[in-house]
Amino acid sequence: QDEKIKNNDGIGMDYLYLGLNYFHQEKMNEALIYMKKAQRKYIDIKDEAGLTLVNSNIGMVYRNLDQFDTALTYYFKVRDYYQKEGIDRNVARVENNIGNIYKDLKQYDKALEHFKISESITLKSNEKYYLINVWCNIADVYVERKEFQKAIDSYLKALEVAKEQKAVRLQKDVHFDLAHAFEQKGDFAKAYENYKTYSALKDSTISEKYNQDLADMAVKYSSQKKESENSILKKENELQEIKILQEK
Repeated sequence: QDEKIKNNDGIGMDYLYLGLNYFHQEKMNEALIYMKKAQRKYIDIKDEAGLTLVNSNIGMVYRNLDQFDTALTYYFKVRDYYQKEGIDRNVARVENNIGNIYKDLKQYDKALEHFKISESITLKSNEKYYLINVWCNIADVYVERKEFQKAIDSYLKALEVAKEQKAVRLQKDVHFDLAHAFEQKGDFAKAYENYKTYSALKDSTISEKYNQDLADMAVKYSSQKKESENSILKKENELQEIKILQEK
């Protein structure tokens, strides 16, 4: 029985990974097929933790398919499980996901309610990096509600943490959002200032990616060259052995 559970757990995880692979290829229907197979495996072995992980990803797929009500149904199940188990870190993430769906639905009051819950939990756990995401989501809602100063305040909190964490790509994104918020507020000088910073950081991250790609190519070339040299050396050794045998 234990061996069967172990095998089904492994198969379930394989199905989930296949589903995620299709998800990253933006093939949502295929992703859903494999995630539903994973779901059935975890139901069979009564693995509630594994099932919750799969359900969270199924919710993500339904959101990308714009099937928001179904996505919410899955996310509420996932949240209830993590609340029952007292896994606050995961509760915060699911509340953030729920907030994003209500934001997609333009139900901004509900979105803000769930983002604020996520913020409260995340502040207690002091997960600063994740706060950047939550504060930007809160700011996005304020922009939609045309409460531009509140939006700017929230973006600035996110920017401060992004700088503290040396998260350059996130700084870039926040400066872009700030430029938009200041523009909507009518403060074109600060909008322009933030857009200039965004552009500079964008160039910096492109350059960084280019340099990283070059470094990766150099490593691959060096590795291939070494493999080729080893292959040649092995062949030379084999020929040398044959020559020695012939001379005996």
